[in-house]
Parts: sequence; structure tokens; C-alpha cells
Amino acid sequence: VAQLQQLVGFKRPGESVKVEVARKGGLRKTFTVALTEQKVDTDEAAPDAAEKQDSVQDDAISFEELGISVQPLSTAIARELELTAEQRGLLVTEVDPNGPAYQQLYGTDDNGPDIILAVEGQQVRTETELRAALRAAGKGSIVTLRVYNAGAKIARIERIRLQ
Repeated sequence: VAQLQQLVGFKRPGESVKVEVARKGGLRKTFTVALTEQKVDTDEAAPDAAEKQDSVQDDAISFEELGISVQPLSTAIARELELTAEQRGLLVTEVDPNGPAYQQLYGTDDNGPDIILAVEGQQVRTETELRAALRAAGKGSIVTLRVYNAGAKIARIERIRLQ
């Protein structure tokens, strides 16, 4: 799935890609698929958008460079997630499925939530600190994030190319 997403992600609508499908019994078949732009049906999209708006707090800030929305950790959220002082940073509230952080960072509705602790070795606890770190790295560059997953209770390093 990840390879297909990467292949398609670098193409434009109207271009074609070759997709190899593996079937039961080891049979493989290659198809040429023409890519089209995804159309959004506004009648069906409206309830999802309303649900997402309700689930994301009003103070969440979007970072298109990563394709995420974050918010500062309140004392109540930190207590609820049982975080130590070293695990304080920015709570990832939403991850755009079309953004560069998709399947690398997790929002509050996924396998998380993830908390961004540092960017390029610099601790980030505010949106201003995160924005400054991303601006310093520059568009198209790869940034190293130190992340803590509150669900699994593990810290990890993620490297993500900025849009």
C-alpha cells in the first residue's frame, strides 16, 4: 500500500501507472491504470467535516508542511495521558491522509495520540517554536522529529519530507 501511495503521490491526474496485483496462488498480473482527480461529493462530505470539527479542539493549528494539526498540551490532557515533564510538547490532533506525515504521525483518532517533542533536536512546546523549526528547515527538506506516542507509551524518531 505504501509503495502504491508513493507512486501515485508523485503523479498528476491524467498520467498512467503500472500496478502489479498479486492474487491467491502466487498469480501476478500487471494493469495500466489512468489516474483521475478525486471528486468530493459535498452532500456526503459535510457530515464528516462536521464530525472532524467537533473532535478537534478550537485551538488546534494546522501545519501544511507536515499535513498535521497540533495543539499545546493542557495540564488536564497531560494528566489524562499520564505524561511526565519530559514528554511535554505539541499534541497531534489530526493527520491529513494526503500529507507527508500520513502513517508516520498519529492524531487523537488514530493509534495515538502522538506528541511532537522536538524538531531537529530543538524542543518544541508551542506552535511558534514548531513553525520556527519548520521554517528553518525549509520546504522540501527532510526534518527529524522526536515523537512520543501516548497510546503505546514509546518515544521514537520520525523523518519526514516537508511539503
